[in-house]
Amino acid sequence: MTEFIKSLKVIHQVLLVVSAAVLAFSLLPNRDPEYQEAERTLRLLQEQTRTSWEDFVSTMQLDQQNSESEYLNRLARRLDSTFAVQVYPTSLYTDLQFPLDKSLSGIKDYVRNNQTVQFIKLKREIPALLNQWDRSVLPPNGSQLKREKQPAIRITGLSAIPPGGAYLNDSLARYRTVPISSLTSDLTGRIQVTVDPTSVPQLMGNVISLNTRWELGERVEQPIARKWLEKDDKQHILFRRSKSTGLEVFPTLDPFWDEIAALPIHDARERLMGEKEAHRGKVSAFGLSVDAESTVKVTPWVFCSLVIFMIAHIRQARQLDQKIERGIPAWVGIFDDWTGRAVTFLTVPVLPVAASMILVGRHGRGSLFSASVESISLALLLFLAAWNYWELSRLRRRIVDFQSERRHEASAKALAQTVVMSSPRSSVSDENAGSTKTEFEKDDSEWIDDEGA
Repeated sequence: MTEFIKSLKVIHQVLLVVSAAVLAFSLLPNRDPEYQEAERTLRLLQEQTRTSWEDFVSTMQLDQQNSESEYLNRLARRLDSTFAVQVYPTSLYTDLQFPLDKSLSGIKDYVRNNQTVQFIKLKREIPALLNQWDRSVLPPNGSQLKREKQPAIRITGLSAIPPGGAYLNDSLARYRTVPISSLTSDLTGRIQVTVDPTSVPQLMGNVISLNTRWELGERVEQPIARKWLEKDDKQHILFRRSKSTGLEVFPTLDPFWDEIAALPIHDARERLMGEKEAHRGKVSAFGLSVDAESTVKVTPWVFCSLVIFMIAHIRQARQLDQKIERGIPAWVGIFDDWTGRAVTFLTVPVLPVAASMILVGRHGRGSLFSASVESISLALLLFLAAWNYWELSRLRRRIVDFQSERRHEASAKALAQTVVMSSPRSSVSDENAGSTKTEFEKDDSEWIDDEGA
């Protein structure tokens, strides 16, 4: 059995070395999760469209737009009762711009800061505008005609030009942005009315300009761009808040920020995807590039092989009928005190299983509890480790029982020797005494014989 104990000690040491190596490998940095999180951020940014941005800004000014449209439609119907109701764009004095038409660093700076929107509305002065209209459309010799007797004038379009704004000759939009630097103290603007030239032959052209005044409305200073991105960031990928650092913008891009900060979203995503493919499944260990995927698949099976090998030795050693020789090697696996049992429990079943689970959890592709080859190997290893510890406990009990029997035998033998040794010593004393007496008697008789002679 001594040879088996020596073999078990060597297997245990190999198991410790392999477990330590696997743990060290498991704790090496794995950048695959970082690439995945960064790619999620860039994909979410890339999915945001200009239409979505315009919808968001339009919602902000919807009440203002409805009020201005109602006023302009009322004016248009006074000028032409057949004019169809329209929705007119409002003008916003703002520094708003589509946030994603920049590099990543520019986007980050833009969404960190507030944006300003100054609402402006038309002054309600329909009578004054009607007077301007009359003066513009009536012929010189018909200036005294009442408006009811004027010929019907057909309006084909109407547009409000704010102070400092420019007339846009394109289709009507929901809102028009004017640089906030164009806002002046002079709030005089125009209303451009496009008419059918055949209905007003005396006009030179088809546009009539009516001067009007504007009034300042609500002024908004908010992180509008950030609020737009947050509405689709349900999982808090783009923004993260913490008590220590406050608001973090694009935190998942921080590991790669120096590489991609100057790039637009599309180019940054292409670069990271290329790097990810180049380093897929690779981990740098001691200056070498190791295939993490293969290591994850093989390692649990290596542990299973070592544990089965150890179980076979333990069972063979336990089933031997021969006596346990003296001088059993010192091995912690057969120590019977609580420290020996604790160290054995931690190093025989726990350490290999823990090292394998950490390795699969950090470098594996799937979950620990998914139906995969790695999960099956971990379940088998867990069973074998428990079986190994149970078999080792049985071997320890046999060795302890044998040592106890040996101690009892030694005690009994010592007691027997004590009894045996004590009895011959008294007999020897009597014999010595008898022999001494006989010699004296012999001497005396000899002496007596000599005297007689």
